[in-house]
Order: sequence, then C-alpha cells, then structure tokens
Amino acid sequence: MGGDDLNYDLLKTFVTVAEKKSFSKAAYILHLSQPTITSHIKRLESELELTLFKRSTKQISLTQAGKLLYRYATDIINLYDKAKS
Repeated sequence: MGGDDLNYDLLKTFVTVAEKKSFSKAAYILHLSQPTITSHIKRLESELELTLFKRSTKQISLTQAGKLLYRYATDIINLYDKAKS
C-alpha cells in the first residue's frame, strides 16, 4: 500500500457501510452511487490486502480485520473532522 493511497473518502465510505450494514444505504447517505461505494470498498480491500466484509445475499458484516480497521478508521475520521473545525 502506498503512503497516500489510504484516504479519508475510502475510510468514510468503509465506516458508513459498516455502520449501516448496507452498500445502498451508505450510497444514499454519502450521495454516491452504489457502484462507487462498491469500488471504494474493493479498492480499500485491495490496498490493505484484506477482506473487510463478509457478504451474503441478505446481509453484510465485518470480518475480524474489518472490526479492527473500523476502530482505527473512526478515530482517524473523528480526528480529521476535529482538525478541520
């Protein structure tokens, strides 16, 4: 993973999908298309070389790696938002 590859938008997308347990709900909230949300998650998984979500036809849930990243990602997003304000 390159140093500048992991960005705020990817982490924000990841956190929103994790919290809403839905790609389509995350797309609605973030004002993005569902394919864009899917692309962000695939890019993040590719960069980290990890699977972050367990996907089934009815639901998604975080893998162990996803749970760990969620904790860090929420901290990063909160710090970034505080720094901006």
